[in-house]
Amino acid sequence: MVVDGTVLETVENRVVNVAKSYMRSKYDINFIFSRTAGDRDDTLIYHLVNMAVFQSLEAVVPRQIPVTKVDAYDAARDYLRRVSLPSDHPEAIYPDFPLAEDSKPEAFRGGSGKQYENRF
Repeated sequence: MVVDGTVLETVENRVVNVAKSYMRSKYDINFIFSRTAGDRDDTLIYHLVNMAVFQSLEAVVPRQIPVTKVDAYDAARDYLRRVSLPSDHPEAIYPDFPLAEDSKPEAFRGGSGKQYENRF
C-alpha cells in the first residue's frame, strides 16, 4: 500500500483544520499550531497522528481499517470534543494551551423571547 504525498498533505491539512475548528473558540490556535519540535504538546500530536493515520487508511483501503485504528480515531475526536467543552462541563479537560485573547469567561445568558398574547 503506497500513499502519495498529495494524499498525505490533504489528510494532514484536514486533520489540522478539524482540530482548529474544535479549539478555535477557546484557545490561541495560531500559537499552538506554529510551535515546532519539542515545544509541541505531545498529547495533541498523538491524537492528530491517530486521526491522520485513520484518514490515510480510509483513503486507500476503506474497508480494511483495523479496529484499533478506528478506536484511536474515536478517542482523538473525543479528546478534541472534551478540550472544547465549557469550563463548567463535567467532561471538560484542561490542556496547557494558551487561551485566545478574545475568549471570554462563559456566562449564562438567561431570558426569553418576546412574549405574545393569543387572542381568539
